[in-house]
Amino acid sequence: MSYKDFVNINTTFDKEEFYANEEITGTITVRNDSPIDLELENIKISLTLKHYGKNNTDSINLSSQKNYEYKRLSRKQIIKINFSLPPAYNITFEGKNVTQSTLIVTKVDITKECEKLLRNEKLSSFKLGGYVKGLFTPDFYDETNIIIAKGNTNYELKNASGYIHPGMKKGNSILVISGIAAIVIGILFYVNTKSIDSLLLIGSIYAILVAAIYHYKIGPSNSIGPINFKLQNLIDNSYEVNLKFKKRTINIKEIRCQLIGQEKVTYQSGKNRATSKAFFYNSKPHRILPQGLSVTDTISFPEKTLPISIKNDDFEIIWYFKITIRTRNNKVISGKHIVDLKYRKE
Repeated sequence: MSYKDFVNINTTFDKEEFYANEEITGTITVRNDSPIDLELENIKISLTLKHYGKNNTDSINLSSQKNYEYKRLSRKQIIKINFSLPPAYNITFEGKNVTQSTLIVTKVDITKECEKLLRNEKLSSFKLGGYVKGLFTPDFYDETNIIIAKGNTNYELKNASGYIHPGMKKGNSILVISGIAAIVIGILFYVNTKSIDSLLLIGSIYAILVAAIYHYKIGPSNSIGPINFKLQNLIDNSYEVNLKFKKRTINIKEIRCQLIGQEKVTYQSGKNRATSKAFFYNSKPHRILPQGLSVTDTISFPEKTLPISIKNDDFEIIWYFKITIRTRNNKVISGKHIVDLKYRKE
């Protein structure tokens, strides 16, 4: 028997799956399998959110409760503790690089005197591994996963307003990256060939690229200008989209709006830190026809069980509101803005 087997902890839930807005209820069973009677400090039951991915793990304590009812646990004695913890509002999720789980973590905290007795028990049995285990983690733990789904919980948006300038950010990013690449390639060519012609060729190619980017991205973006958006929650699991344009919408043929979910994890890759991103959800684009300098429309929230916005050290779930514009000349430009998607607390 190893040190951790001195106390057996088992967690059972009142149901197999909980909705995001439901209290987490169940029973903790603790049995003393050690050779001595145990004196208890307390038994702590915690609701914990964990993220895993790329060999990283981060946790957030959502809520907890301590039980001081039991002070002594005789040998082979079994006790049962019913628990009820607030809703987690974080669903079970497995993405490409990020896994999100909610757990019940139970800790049986014994007195210092009992810790010494148990460590001596392991040492007298010549099981040094068990002794060391008891030395560094003298208390007893159990972690049990909970399955949490959306169910009848409604979504809501927070911090959902700002400006989106479709096409401008992407166009400028391409210009900067291609400009740096052109300079580096030009220098390398000149160092190796000592030819001015190679520099002129690279400059001409870059000029053509700039003209193309302006034609397809920056030009159409300037003709439309920044769009002020505001999203407001409605009671029937939908939200209202309010768009205001600084310029006339005569150049707009079609507007499409959607919500996009992205997972992100930062991890150690060799000696450097790296970031991995993946989109796990794209809602169906909602078409809106331009009408003057402002438009209003209603869009339904997703019916699927999806993770809400959260930042947990190296892990992040990010939601975006995206606007895609098709111009009268059939040029397509888009832009997005971070918003907070949450489960509505009833």
